[in-house]
Amino acid sequence: MNLFHIKDFLNRKKLDALLITNIKNVRYLSSFSGSNGQILISKDKNYFLTDGRYSEQSKNQIAKDFQILIYKKFENTLKKLIKKDNIKKVGFESKNLTYAQFLKYSKLLGIELEPCIDVVEDGRAKKTPQEFDKIKSAIKVAEKSLTILTNQLFSGMKEIDFARLLENEMIKNGADSISFPTIVVSGSRSSLVHGTPSDFPIDKSIILIDFGALYEGYCSDKTVTYMSKDSDKEKRDIYNIVKDAKNYAIENIKHGVKGKDIDKVARDYIHSKGYGKYFLHSLGHGVGIEVHEEPYLSYQSKSVIKEGMVLTVEPGIYISGYCGVRLEDMVLVKSDGVELLTEPAEKFFTR
Repeated sequence: MNLFHIKDFLNRKKLDALLITNIKNVRYLSSFSGSNGQILISKDKNYFLTDGRYSEQSKNQIAKDFQILIYKKFENTLKKLIKKDNIKKVGFESKNLTYAQFLKYSKLLGIELEPCIDVVEDGRAKKTPQEFDKIKSAIKVAEKSLTILTNQLFSGMKEIDFARLLENEMIKNGADSISFPTIVVSGSRSSLVHGTPSDFPIDKSIILIDFGALYEGYCSDKTVTYMSKDSDKEKRDIYNIVKDAKNYAIENIKHGVKGKDIDKVARDYIHSKGYGKYFLHSLGHGVGIEVHEEPYLSYQSKSVIKEGMVLTVEPGIYISGYCGVRLEDMVLVKSDGVELLTEPAEKFFTR
């Protein structure tokens, strides 16, 4: 998204300005990587606001489209801007601004505040070539790190120790950080969809690992499941059902389809095999500056898949006290299908 789209939004909604307080959206629009910054976009001006800690950083990072303002108190500087530019009606990010802040700003600023939803997020869903390159780098770092540590996975290490080892390896290989806390659950604990790694030694019969790297502000997200050749037939069958559901869903992704229809492909297949009630989450989501963002692949999603979007596809089956299997890949939507960005999840740790 460029600033033109936001200014078009202002015209359509008859707003004088849009206040952006979600720090992820601030980074997306301005390239600022600090922890405190706000943006005010009016019909003819663009302001970036931050405190004195980021004076030098903002000069080096902020896109040239913005006028940089360093404040001692955000509310006072915002009030002066609104008065100077004769702004009467301001849109705000209702998912980010608390009710207490809304009341405070309404009283202090003396203007009409209009709640807005996903103005920037909708634009973030379609990735630029520069964003795509950063996501690919995040994927490469994460997958390389897991491959390096394969032998240690089967060494009797505790789940928590391997999770930390993998996180450190990703940073060692070029990640800025991790994109979310790493999940390592094994044996009967693999049925914990978002389980926290434990102090128990890794059960080598089945190991589920969900991990991702953050590279120059962009995320990767991947889940692999190791299944021992000695596992019983039902566990092996479950693994193959999840694998096929993932691949069938990927085959049906293309420009113009609905997110809920892609979810239905995987969900119906798993249901047809008798495990429908054990698929406990949506099929996937967009990935970019945030590890979960538009579009969403779920039975209630309103998203429409478009060329240039980056998605995860991650079906799973989880039977409490028995086992859990999730396989997750990332894809880039193209005009005639998709490009698989990750190594197929089934390539990792299947024996």
